[in-house]
Amino acid sequence: MSVKYTRLPESDPDLSGRSAFDYESVYTYNDINSQKYKSAFTYTSPVSFVPETEVRSTEYSPLIGRVSHVVVLFTCFLLYVLTLPVSIWFSFKVIPNYERLVVFRLGRLVGSKGPGIVFILPCVDRWQKVDTRVKAFSVPPKQLLTKDGAGIEVGADVYCQVSDVQKSVTSVQNLDQSTRVLVQTCLVNLLVQRELRDIESQRAIISSIVQEATNKVASEWGIEICRVEISQIKVLQPPPARAPPTIMFPPGLSASGSVQLPPAFQQLASVFMAAQGHTQPDPSEAPPDLLTAVVSDHLDPDDAPTLAPMKILLAVQAILTESTVQKVAASYQFKVTGAGGGLYHMDLTSGKGSVGEGLILITWISL
Repeated sequence: MSVKYTRLPESDPDLSGRSAFDYESVYTYNDINSQKYKSAFTYTSPVSFVPETEVRSTEYSPLIGRVSHVVVLFTCFLLYVLTLPVSIWFSFKVIPNYERLVVFRLGRLVGSKGPGIVFILPCVDRWQKVDTRVKAFSVPPKQLLTKDGAGIEVGADVYCQVSDVQKSVTSVQNLDQSTRVLVQTCLVNLLVQRELRDIESQRAIISSIVQEATNKVASEWGIEICRVEISQIKVLQPPPARAPPTIMFPPGLSASGSVQLPPAFQQLASVFMAAQGHTQPDPSEAPPDLLTAVVSDHLDPDDAPTLAPMKILLAVQAILTESTVQKVAASYQFKVTGAGGGLYHMDLTSGKGSVGEGLILITWISL
């Protein structure tokens, strides 16, 4: 190996000159006989690729499975016959009326058998007993929060019965535990969407809803939910107190429902009541309703729910007198919103006064 080094020039390099470094490799690739730094790889010969071998998977043949099944059964029957009468004592099972026997032969479902005497092939058949009577179990209490924020603890009692013995064995591993979890989940999902007062007053309705919802899933497992009873509800935390809603009352209307007239209307109502012979109201009490106390005799009671503002003003004009106008000596302008809304005025400055629609160049009051 030889490495040559020259001092780097301070000026721009001359491209026509030789290179400053010698990039000669320390390995010898072309000299095959050279032992110095001999590479373990050969770079001169072309690389040969081995074609991939196609691997085919062996497919399962149903015919081979059937033949094997028949051969094993034939052998078992032959052994059964040869061992008679000893084998006959292991071949029959007595099944009561409330039980069924689900039989598997060489791993395949044969069906359900019973009640009565059932034949079982020894060493080949595997069987499982299923009780078809109604059984009950309890769902452990579960703590949850209702829709209104109350904390409760509630459980349930469930009554169920196996309706399809084959599905009860082949569709679910642990039937009792799966049914208990199913009812508990459905009950919790239903209660968290209701308020506490609804849960306490609608226990029977909730039970029927849970029964109907769980039967849709349990029917696929070969079981029927006969009845669901919700246990006594234990309130761990009452629902938080709600702040009363803030209600914005229109001007002149109080929370109790009585009409609170503006000061100008109180003066006008007092003058009208004095002119009609009514007693002066107590200032500590709520002021009277202008429509009821003043113009009730001049309006049709059947039109009361649909009175227009102009009808009220015309009814007021009917009771105006010169003495009343002199006592008031003021003009009013009203801005009414809603049905029949608009601008209305009442001029009580001269004569018997006047009412009408439109603007008037005076101070106005907004209702």
